[in-house]
Amino acid sequence: MDDTLRTQVRAARKNFAAMASAYSLGVFNDNFYRRTVVVLAITGSVIAEGWVLAIFTLPYVLLAWLAGGLADRYPKHHVVVLAKALEIVAMSLGAAGLLLGNWPLLLAMVFLMALQSCLFGPALNGSIPELYPAEYVHRANSLLNAAVRPMILAGYVLGGIALAAKGDNIAGIELARWVAAVAIVGVSVVGFIVSLGAPSRPAAAPHSRFPRTGPWHTIRELVSLRKDRLLAVAIAGDVFIWCVGSMLLLLIDALALRQYGWSKTTASVLMAAQLVGLALGGVLSNIVAHGDRWRKALPPAAALLGLTLIGLGFLPMLPAVQVSLPLAWMGVSSLPLPIVVSFVLLGLSGVFGGIFMVPVEAFIQVRAPAEKKGTVLASVAFSVFLAMTFTGALDVGLLKLLTLASHVMAVVGGIALVVAIGLWRALKTAGD
Repeated sequence: MDDTLRTQVRAARKNFAAMASAYSLGVFNDNFYRRTVVVLAITGSVIAEGWVLAIFTLPYVLLAWLAGGLADRYPKHHVVVLAKALEIVAMSLGAAGLLLGNWPLLLAMVFLMALQSCLFGPALNGSIPELYPAEYVHRANSLLNAAVRPMILAGYVLGGIALAAKGDNIAGIELARWVAAVAIVGVSVVGFIVSLGAPSRPAAAPHSRFPRTGPWHTIRELVSLRKDRLLAVAIAGDVFIWCVGSMLLLLIDALALRQYGWSKTTASVLMAAQLVGLALGGVLSNIVAHGDRWRKALPPAAALLGLTLIGLGFLPMLPAVQVSLPLAWMGVSSLPLPIVVSFVLLGLSGVFGGIFMVPVEAFIQVRAPAEKKGTVLASVAFSVFLAMTFTGALDVGLLKLLTLASHVMAVVGGIALVVAIGLWRALKTAGD
């Protein structure tokens, strides 16, 4: 990198830090909310968690055209700030719904949080190529990934601590609700203030018109992207890795709680192993998949991801012997062998997933035309969430068919191997 580019990178650090902080705080809030507020509020409710997930998916499917249009037609800084302001409204509704025990308010909050995330994503990700030279976008994405994963873990863990502290008495539950309500609103306000430091650049396409066909416009946009075969392959890869990640979220809980009867703490630790692995893999991708090397790194990363998940399919064959660990300072001197192996393999799956995800998303950000970058990124999010809806149903169906979560993980691993072969062939013929 020459001196001019180094100067540009240094000058952008403050703006990037503001964007990364605003994004990380929103991610923390979302995970803390889903871990605590919903659990505290829906005790005894017949509303299924699946409905919550369906409502969260709706804005991405129905309003991707709006998110992309806003990010292209207006300065992305304005859209980022608008989305963070919407988060305050959403979290205020969620806090009120929590304290009042009002389920409709909670559902409204879920929808608004999904809407703000839908608007925020294209503006944030579209800002990175405007902020940095193309050759630095990959590194910026890896830093953003490394910042966000610990915040997901922090929200999940602190949410678990809040749930554990509430106890079974009415006073404890009420105190936990007030603490959660104040926390989610407070974090959203801080996130809004931080977002004011996001980079301000002119709109990419200020004279563009909003599409009149809504979701159909998004579908047509995705179809048109097939003309750029390399971009189309990258988008397909991004959809694949997000679907695998969403399937594993359910499977890790099913593995720990249903298959083995381990504690919720163990399930959280296994989740943490994968999240830390994702952050580490994102950083490692700067070495093994930087620049044009991402095309060669993608198929092996998918194959290695598949092999780690297939390895989890052999967990039932392992003896439940205790393995000594040098963790006496944490009060843990030994753990059952299946837990240790699960921790290692899930951590490795995260590493290979991070090596796969970060360069693919960086390429999409750079490759998308400047005047429609927001539209392309919103269309990718549309395809990701639509696909995750189907893979969620596939997850549930496979669990019913195979019973053991470890066996379903092996099936997902087999799918990853097939995808690795398909990617190798597609990238070989995709051209430049």
